[in-house]
Amino acid sequence: MTSAAQSAQTIDSSTPQILSAYFGIDEVPVPRSMQGILLGLVCGERFKLDGMPMVINHEIDQRTLHPLGKDLQVVTQSGKTLRPRCSVLLPANDEDEDRTILMLGELGDKDDPPIEVRVVGSILTEPTSHGEQYDLNGLVSPLPITLEEGPSLVLAEPVPLASIEASNDGRDCPIDSTQQIIRLIWDGGITQFNNNPANWPPGAGEELAENEYKRIWVTVENTAGEQREINPFYIGDRDDGDNNNELCLNTEDTAISVRVEANTVTDPDNDFNAETSVVVSY
Repeated sequence: MTSAAQSAQTIDSSTPQILSAYFGIDEVPVPRSMQGILLGLVCGERFKLDGMPMVINHEIDQRTLHPLGKDLQVVTQSGKTLRPRCSVLLPANDEDEDRTILMLGELGDKDDPPIEVRVVGSILTEPTSHGEQYDLNGLVSPLPITLEEGPSLVLAEPVPLASIEASNDGRDCPIDSTQQIIRLIWDGGITQFNNNPANWPPGAGEELAENEYKRIWVTVENTAGEQREINPFYIGDRDDGDNNNELCLNTEDTAISVRVEANTVTDPDNDFNAETSVVVSY
């Protein structure tokens, strides 16, 4: 199966839609981290969970997302209808990141995988610039990515330079040398390959570093209409274990698309990506 995000495409934002659903982990303990503690408070006692992030093309109004998953259904290959134990906007909950709903609970398995996610309650998007909110009720996901597959790009968009925090902690793009930021949204959380099983559970791989930067290519276009490919010199929005990255670029030429070479990043189950690309949405 080929993900829709594996060939460069432009995302239509005129109507709400589910861009991807990703069956990323099967029966894995909630990690002992701050995010894990927060998930435990929502989902109840610590236990083994399936995890499936779902990316929407609009940000979600968190107040309308039921924390116990009552407005979502997962349908498996055998026809079972399951409800997530909980659904949250974690860990991708920074400003302008609220597009990913993480579902946790019993969501299927390798022998009976999920084949679609349905929105069966009233989940609203955040208001548009015109004050309009969309209701996601009735939306159905594309075929979820399976456990065996790796992550792929879903969305790329510019981020205002004003969002850079004037800190030296290395988490964000360097404020003095960044001329442009492009946010990447993957269908699942991504890190470097985790070659140390002692670091398990999922998401324990290291943040992307120079070796990964060199395998990420941004097509940019100058005012004369000439295009070239460049690499980010740094990646911001670090240390939060989510599916969002910020590419730090040292050019003002317009970013057109992003391509990531195969075997650059892995998902929480340590599966490598296939080559993937996406058009930058403005």
